[in-house]
Amino acid sequence: MRKILGVLLCCFIILGASGCSSPQSTAPEYWGSFTNGPVISSDGLYRAEHTATKQDGSNVSAILVNVYDNNTNELLDSFYPARALDFWGICWEDGTHRIWIQSADIGIHCYELQNGRWVLNKDIERPNTIVSKWDAK
Repeated sequence: MRKILGVLLCCFIILGASGCSSPQSTAPEYWGSFTNGPVISSDGLYRAEHTATKQDGSNVSAILVNVYDNNTNELLDSFYPARALDFWGICWEDGTHRIWIQSADIGIHCYELQNGRWVLNKDIERPNTIVSKWDAK
């Protein structure tokens, strides 16, 4: 019992010395090009909004992206690009109708407008204008 208490005491001392117990910074998070709010395509035609929700009976929250006609507010498409826990924002690529998603577990990926639907494009290369939260500032 003394050994266990000694080990626990050492752990608390190490954690305290490393700063792990200090309060978190109040500085705003850096998300790169991405945002946690609604986004409008560069031509103003489309608006993408997202919310965390349970996907089809799953116990894990996922991000649901809804794409609207920005003038009529008509819902055009919906898709689930990432788990809510790992989601780090959404953005439009300038001059296109591509939506980029930033996720901690699956990285940065693109949904591209094809035949009226936004479809995952795994082969597209991210342009330099799309800056990740993990890229150097």
